[in-house]
Amino acid sequence: PAASSFFFRDREISLSAQSRAENKSPPSRGAKSGIAPRQAKSGAAARAKKRRPNVERSSDTQTKLILSAISCLHKLGYSATTGNIVADMAKVSRGAMTHHYPTKIDLMLAVVRYVFEDEREQYRKILSPTASARENFFAFPRAAWQVLSRPSGMAVTEILMASRSDKTLAEGLVPLQREIEAAARSNIVQTLTEAGFVPRPEGRAAQRLFVAAIRGLAIDALFVRDQKEIDDSVKLLEKMLHLLYPEEPQNVRR
Repeated sequence: PAASSFFFRDREISLSAQSRAENKSPPSRGAKSGIAPRQAKSGAAARAKKRRPNVERSSDTQTKLILSAISCLHKLGYSATTGNIVADMAKVSRGAMTHHYPTKIDLMLAVVRYVFEDEREQYRKILSPTASARENFFAFPRAAWQVLSRPSGMAVTEILMASRSDKTLAEGLVPLQREIEAAARSNIVQTLTEAGFVPRPEGRAAQRLFVAAIRGLAIDALFVRDQKEIDDSVKLLEKMLHLLYPEEPQNVRR
């Protein structure tokens, strides 16, 4: 609301200044420039229309910085990812970056939250809308591999590993990760219910095991460049999921 009111106040000032300028402008100025007064007014209105709200521009800047940070984390690692490198890659001034993210930790936490929201959208795209809820449930290991092995997934892994020796980062990351895990667990329980399964007591532990296994595979893939081994490992996770939920579901929603 504050940013919005600022925008409209700024616009009012701009239009007021334009009005004064039009009243003071001598008639000959339009003739010298070759632009009719109505055309000039139309051009000013078009420029005012193109101006975007402050909130929208801030959001764009934040997204640029987050995407640049993801790229740096993936290519350079956590320790080599600095504010100057991120700002340069995003083509954003250092001052603008520190305005949105005063510290590196602020930026890293923003990356983790952004990646989680993006991953939720990726799961929706990967899991077939025409498949049954049960089929999508058993496709989770394959979908998780596609999502978590991306550069953004590796960027989050870099941040998680860095929190081991960075107490301040860990203090901000732990509650955020709990929030993310709770949201992910809620999604899984919903999928289980739609598939006709009853959530098992060990479901939370299974969720943690599967995600940790996929993250480990993503790291392992950097050294063992054998796609067949990766595929076999993901298939094994799928078999484990079938063993955990072997019963025929009832009232499956399609």
